[in-house]
Amino acid sequence: MNLCCARWRFYTAKTPNGHRKKRGNCLRMFETSKSVLSLDEVMDLIYKIGARISLSKEALANFADQSADCGAPHIRCDHSYHWIVVERGKEIEHRQTPVLDDLLYWAFEATTFALAVKYELQHRNLAEDNRRIMWRYQLDLLQKLYPAWRDRLEQKIDNILKDHPYRDRRYVG
Repeated sequence: MNLCCARWRFYTAKTPNGHRKKRGNCLRMFETSKSVLSLDEVMDLIYKIGARISLSKEALANFADQSADCGAPHIRCDHSYHWIVVERGKEIEHRQTPVLDDLLYWAFEATTFALAVKYELQHRNLAEDNRRIMWRYQLDLLQKLYPAWRDRLEQKIDNILKDHPYRDRRYVG
């Protein structure tokens, strides 16, 4: 992929004195000269980002497989980016965005979640809610990829915990 099409630049705003500052929660990782990258360009980018946490191309290749019918997500690129999950011939999820950063977040949120579940199973602590270990590991992985993705997942976890708090066995009476 030509990196001039997808540079690692932050969307920032300049202050009156010329300093750059982040735009609150709207920080986006990528800015492109094209409106939408091709699937091959997106997959190249996913492979490069995944390498930061030692993910092989094989571990990420299923995102390009549009024939998968097993509940695994795949990506489609046309006038925007699509995150599609098909299971048993039925589309069970379809997210669409014009923002590359959103698509990449969805891909790595799903990938790091699968890794975190495996990690939790290997490091289970019966005194703790299993989500503590799982989410801690997933947050650490996302931090290595892009800190704003960690922040985004932390907000999602906080919202989940409002309705479904941790139920550690050591604290249950």
